[in-house]
Amino acid sequence: MKWIPFAVLPFALTSCTLPNSSSEYRPDISVYCVLSPQQDQQILQVYNTTEELRFSIAPESLFVKDAEVTIRSGMQLVELNYAVQTDTSALGYVTRQQMYADTYERLRVIPGESYELSVRIHAELYSGTTKVPGSFDVLSPAPGEKFTLDENILLKWQPAKGAAGYLISLYPPPYEVSITPDSSIFIRYPHIFETDKTEFIIPPEYIDGRGGYDIVIEGYDENYRRFVYEEEDRSGLDQGYGLFASKSSASGFFVVE
Repeated sequence: MKWIPFAVLPFALTSCTLPNSSSEYRPDISVYCVLSPQQDQQILQVYNTTEELRFSIAPESLFVKDAEVTIRSGMQLVELNYAVQTDTSALGYVTRQQMYADTYERLRVIPGESYELSVRIHAELYSGTTKVPGSFDVLSPAPGEKFTLDENILLKWQPAKGAAGYLISLYPPPYEVSITPDSSIFIRYPHIFETDKTEFIIPPEYIDGRGGYDIVIEGYDENYRRFVYEEEDRSGLDQGYGLFASKSSASGFFVVE
């Protein structure tokens, strides 16, 4: 089985993507990029692959730093530049993320538009295409609608044209966690659901007490569906491994009394 490392997977994937083990492995690169109109800055990651990679090997050492990366749509042609981002979490953990980023936020990602990716590494060219799902709105619950602890909560939204499915993130009220005897932080861990319908019932067991709840619904394209749910080694790309995909999203909130 080949292991393809991704240090940051911003669209509901884990820290390592395990491709379909039935295909024969060959050394190549792995690309990961999910475009979104809701992101100010679009990012991409590109790694060398190794069949023997395990978590003990730092993905940082496999990152390809000398790629030429561009994304095109209509009259837009934007180059993504190599960047390193260092973040410190609320718990004090420091992460170092390598990426290719639209540093000046020039790329406009528009629902319903198609985008072409080009990743050139020396003489090798990797290309990809994706069409962003259409925009949509949450229909139910109404903003700020109130429920009781024992109610089923029906989510409904407009269909996003071109979406192959939807991811639902339910963010409960934040809760306090003590860091030291004298300090604490408030954190929120979402419940994640997946559906190919345009409605979903949240049962009471996923309601974590009284307070305000935020909902984020993401409509993803066919490339993402094939890569995640059919476990294809490559989706939206002409060669190599990985994913070039897109999503659009809508949000809402409700209150549990």
